[in-house]
Amino acid sequence: MLLRTPTASKAALAVPQPTVKVTSVAPVVSTVKSGTFTVQFTELGTHATRAKVMERLFSSGSVARFVGAVPSETTAEQLVEQADALMLSYVPAKEQFQVIIPASFNTNNASEWGLFVWCSPGGKPELPSGWLAALERHKLLFVSPLNNGNARNTQAQSKGSAFPFCNYEPFAGALVARHNMVQRYGLDEKRVFVSGHSGGANTASELGVCFPDQFAGAIPFMSCKGYAALPGSATAGGAKWEKYLDPLYDQPSESILNRARQESRFVLVAGKSDTVPFGGSWKGANRQQAELLFTHQFQKDDFKQARFILAPTGHGLPSAAVLDEALRFVDGPR
Repeated sequence: MLLRTPTASKAALAVPQPTVKVTSVAPVVSTVKSGTFTVQFTELGTHATRAKVMERLFSSGSVARFVGAVPSETTAEQLVEQADALMLSYVPAKEQFQVIIPASFNTNNASEWGLFVWCSPGGKPELPSGWLAALERHKLLFVSPLNNGNARNTQAQSKGSAFPFCNYEPFAGALVARHNMVQRYGLDEKRVFVSGHSGGANTASELGVCFPDQFAGAIPFMSCKGYAALPGSATAGGAKWEKYLDPLYDQPSESILNRARQESRFVLVAGKSDTVPFGGSWKGANRQQAELLFTHQFQKDDFKQARFILAPTGHGLPSAAVLDEALRFVDGPR
């Protein structure tokens, strides 16, 4: 059961700034190391603070993003206190990030390159054959926070919360990666995209809508989350689904949402034979949930540049050809 508390005030949602020092712009590197390697970043950036993430996710003053069995007598303030207690501080210097830089990238052509921020459901990214070549063709560097997937969310659940998927850290990891990579390598900020698979796709889809000033587009693979409620009776993927699905995060403020609708690009990729249950209150599979979300959020709310791709696969990642198709859409002429 989902408990919505639209009366929660902005004041109740206020949270202190984290103790991590927020610095400004890192110097662009003078020499470039190519290949696949692990790095640590020191800058949090202004968008990865706990206060900023909560501001974006709770912009209309409810806790609709949290799904779970919540006692009916629980007040809005108590819900916010529980959520805030689980949103731990994110310290970049204690984290690791995988970076992939092709040999064709150098400091002289850095401004021609963008960034592909990957949210993995596991501890590290596992990309299909041909994906890195596709990213290089599109002139996109790759970065992924390590140990920042489903297990990070499980940490919050293990502390006794009724709310699954309420940890702030997966969002912070992607935002920290974006901030530091763009500044370190002098990349084109208008060509930064967020993507992910399964549980990581949930994070990516949420970031794409709630942070259109940081990501020009989002490509969630085999799962996604939305602020729209899905109908209690609908047909998708050749089957009828009777279970109503409540919003999985709060609708952003009007200014943020309008920017996402007008400027950002979204490609929702689902597997034709993906029968993995989405979870929470939803008993349907990821494919059906993605199809309904595309219809009842992205089309209904008039997102100007959104596309749905049904890939010939199950819950696993598709071929490089599907990635290339998605990248052509999000990274095409504007």
